[in-house]
Amino acid sequence: MLTELVAWIADAQIYSLGRDRRDERRAYARLMGIQSSGPIAAQGHLWPDRALTFDPARPVSWARGTVVDARNVCSVTRSDAPIFHPSASLYLTTCKLSRLLARAEEGTETDLTRVNEHGAAEFRPFGVAPGRTARLRLEFSGGSNGSTAPTSSRAQLAIGFEVPDAQSSASAPRASRLRARLIDAQGSHDLTIAADHTDMFTRTGVLLLDIDPRAMAVDDRFALEIDCPSGRWLVTPRVTRISPNVIPLLQSEHLEWLDVGLGHGVPDQELKLPVPGLQFDEAHRVAVRALDGGAWHEWEKVEDFERSGPEDRHFHVDVDHATLRFGNGFNGRALENGAPVQATYDVSQGLKGNLAASMLWTVSGILGVYGTNIATMSGGMDAQLDRDLQIAARETLKQSRPIVSSADLEAAALACKDLRVSRAHELLAPAGSRRVAGERRLLVLSDHRDDVAPAAYEPDAWLQEIHSRLAPRLPAGQRLVMVRPRYVEIGLRARLVASPRLDVAELATQISKYIAGQRFALLPASGITAWQLGTALTKVRVSAWLRKFAGIARVLELDLFANGQPVNEGVDIQGAALPLLRLSPGDIRVLRSDDPEAR
Repeated sequence: MLTELVAWIADAQIYSLGRDRRDERRAYARLMGIQSSGPIAAQGHLWPDRALTFDPARPVSWARGTVVDARNVCSVTRSDAPIFHPSASLYLTTCKLSRLLARAEEGTETDLTRVNEHGAAEFRPFGVAPGRTARLRLEFSGGSNGSTAPTSSRAQLAIGFEVPDAQSSASAPRASRLRARLIDAQGSHDLTIAADHTDMFTRTGVLLLDIDPRAMAVDDRFALEIDCPSGRWLVTPRVTRISPNVIPLLQSEHLEWLDVGLGHGVPDQELKLPVPGLQFDEAHRVAVRALDGGAWHEWEKVEDFERSGPEDRHFHVDVDHATLRFGNGFNGRALENGAPVQATYDVSQGLKGNLAASMLWTVSGILGVYGTNIATMSGGMDAQLDRDLQIAARETLKQSRPIVSSADLEAAALACKDLRVSRAHELLAPAGSRRVAGERRLLVLSDHRDDVAPAAYEPDAWLQEIHSRLAPRLPAGQRLVMVRPRYVEIGLRARLVASPRLDVAELATQISKYIAGQRFALLPASGITAWQLGTALTKVRVSAWLRKFAGIARVLELDLFANGQPVNEGVDIQGAALPLLRLSPGDIRVLRSDDPEAR
């Protein structure tokens, strides 16, 4: 009887799902965070040619006072590719980036000009362990001597940062913790950071700085300084290229009062929008005006005509067919016969805007090739209409799932690629221990390999960012606690005996470099097993590990130290602790097999 009842309920639900009204389907989809939308525009960044940025002998191909905005057309040399437009109003400085200085937290300065111009090597523009006083200084000089003065008192200066192993992101920028100032002959000017598309230099993007071109000497000698007053860096910034005049692009076109058609004086008239690719989400407004009673009137958009009166100038947008529908004379005013109708709306080609990297681009109003997109243009998607909601719901259920098991939690942490999470382990409560019900403790490690204090490896801001991403996905009633490792500094002194006919000095150097680089394999790498939590570090284990090196015949002597203190047999490393190897010159000695000390 119970089985028959369950089967009847299932049949009733399946029957009702197949006959839901459109508004009911949209409501169900919204419960899962899904809604119909027009095509989503692809976006990316256009980087100027290196010579236009760095070479003082080559003048730029634009004049002083040049501003590019949504009215400029940016296109690639391929004829079938869609056109893009700048997503901000940008002032293009005619100066060259002549010097790049990094001031580290401890006060030392490093000239990064040459490595930045080359653009192939990774460097740290704020030092290896940045804090409140770390600062990046960009110096510009050699601007155009033209007489054209800037006409706009408000624009944005774009500084691009290329982050290795990170793509441009289509997500909206968050409020930045960074601070910027411009220094010119008139003094220092605090700048507002309009947008930080790099998200604290965790991904390739631009810093958009609000400037006043008429009051600031952005075409003469000037400098920019960037720092983080709070010292709350997510990760140690690593970049391969910094450049001014990087243009953020969007594959979306704004159509202003485009002719749609003529009214016929009939009820429920529909007019097809002439340009396909309608964007109809909350960020894109559809406006309509029509000639009515001898004057132009803007009509109001409504979801339906149920509450519309005979004189209400209302229209409805059928997004599935990209058409405008007007009233019947009773529910909403009908169009007059012969009345012209115009519309303002945005269009995009969606998926077609996802272009490959390294394409040559031109910008209208600027002679010649402007530059290339160093990363793919991404984020473009075709329209997701009402008929696509069921497919989207199934995909969402497959991909968006709560964090239940330890494997789920660890995989979610490792998925934070922009934060460079290298290891993640859920720490289970030992038997008999007291822990708050529902509390889950997650140990995470960064891939910080610089020779700095262990406290700089996993900063508080980094842990809090991971927590903010994972905690909302936990089941109700569970609480996430982020844990950083407790590092036990291990010292090692060893005398090894080499196989015959080997260069012992070279062998000792190779072994020291390898050990220092792996630091007892704290981070997983190709062919290397990461150190397991709770594993004791014994002399026997280290001795066996050293004998595996090619060219080592035997281990003659081995001493271990934990936090500077000698140990007899080994170090018991428990809980959330991990060994951190510190080698000094001469700690590894390799002797020839015929050396008297080797006997």
